[in-house]
Amino acid sequence: HWLDRTIVGHAFTDVQRTRRAFFLENAAERPERFFTNGEIEEWAIHWRQPIDAMKTRGAALDAMDVRYENMSRDAACELARICEFLGVDAGSHVVHRCVAASTFEVMSGGRRRGEDAPGQHVRNGVVGHWGRLFTVAGATVFDRLSGPCLIECGYEPDRGWTTRVPERLL
Repeated sequence: HWLDRTIVGHAFTDVQRTRRAFFLENAAERPERFFTNGEIEEWAIHWRQPIDAMKTRGAALDAMDVRYENMSRDAACELARICEFLGVDAGSHVVHRCVAASTFEVMSGGRRRGEDAPGQHVRNGVVGHWGRLFTVAGATVFDRLSGPCLIECGYEPDRGWTTRVPERLL
């Protein structure tokens, strides 16, 4: 959905046009980066805000941490946990029907997990694939705004993650 993202009244930048052409139209010119600095700044802050709210307000917020990684590993168990938190009937028949209706294959229109479709909101269903879209330049911007949170949440082991990504998109 980042590829199709537009702001009303704003034309695509050269970076956005190159990125769209490469990922959606199989153009030969590979962009150096997937995200612009502005996009990364917006995303880093947007991603970190609910995490910060949960940390500062704690139990008073009445919220729970739901992660794609946990849903991918054991959707039935995670959905049962969510239902319990919400006070909703979490009977196994309800959970299993919900899980069956929301598999990657169903949500993607029949693709198997790992089959990438860059222009689709349900892209490839691979845990951790987000990291492949970062370059050193982009990771440095994200790290400046949300790096400690990324580590606290267990997505990266240390601040050195910014050097373990490529200089250019692979």
